Amino acid sequence: MAGFFSFLLGLRAQQPGEYRRLTRIRRRIYTPVARLEAEVVRSAEPIPFGELDRASFAPIRAGAAFGGVLECAWLRLTGEVPADADGAVVLLGIRGEALVYDADGGIVDSVSTVFQQGDLPHAGGRYRPVGDPLAAGTRVELYADVAYNGFILYEVGRGVFHGAQLATRDDTVFGLYYDYLTLVVLAGATEDPALEHGLHSALDAAWRRFRQGMPRGRARSSPNRSLGPQHPTSRSRRWGTATSTWRGCGRCARRGARPPAPTRAPSTRSNAARATSTARANPSSSPG
Repeated sequence: MAGFFSFLLGLRAQQPGEYRRLTRIRRRIYTPVARLEAEVVRSAEPIPFGELDRASFAPIRAGAAFGGVLECAWLRLTGEVPADADGAVVLLGIRGEALVYDADGGIVDSVSTVFQQGDLPHAGGRYRPVGDPLAAGTRVELYADVAYNGFILYEVGRGVFHGAQLATRDDTVFGLYYDYLTLVVLAGATEDPALEHGLHSALDAAWRRFRQGMPRGRARSSPNRSLGPQHPTSRSRRWGTATSTWRGCGRCARRGARPPAPTRAPSTRSNAARATSTARANPSSSPG
């Protein structure tokens, strides 16, 4: 039975301590700045965008089901980016899949939280970012064609709307999250004990540095919308300066460093290769 749960849940069951660390890091990536109003139209069969009756939408609350297995629905999301939240992104939380359109019928993005055995944890948790960052004052009107096709291969459960919001993203924490995840997966997969030890030492060091204080790299979050309490650190260890790096995680937290794209971040081979090389060369050290 233990082997089955390990196969089904993947990292969550195989490395529960590292999974908990990742969820702690994940909480500091996005800062909600405004809730989006949500309305729904349900149907047994798909409705093309051009045939939507805009007057038929009714409010839907977070946590409500939008349909059963193989049923269909449209969500309408509306709101405005606050004046102090330039660069905010739309976060859509659903259990299921969606193709998202703008008010004119142009495709903006697609999102999915469909569970597959062994899935790696996503930076957005139950939410997924939609489209590009938005300028302050931008009016949001999006239409999401949503559906729920069951759990893995089983026709059970219901599609659920978790909520929709605008949020700013801390790019430094976002980059750390995927670097950390990449090396956790590598540490769990390698058959080289020395490499595994070196990677876990590096991950432990990165975790300690993370807990010492909030990274100050390329955060988009407004100062008055802090992701958490700021802890005092010495000048030489301040996040975002040239003297401070996530040396154990393959990526420098230097100002201006670009985070990986969410869809490709788990395969940051260059980051993993650099960390692997460091760990092989000095497996007993604790970087950082």
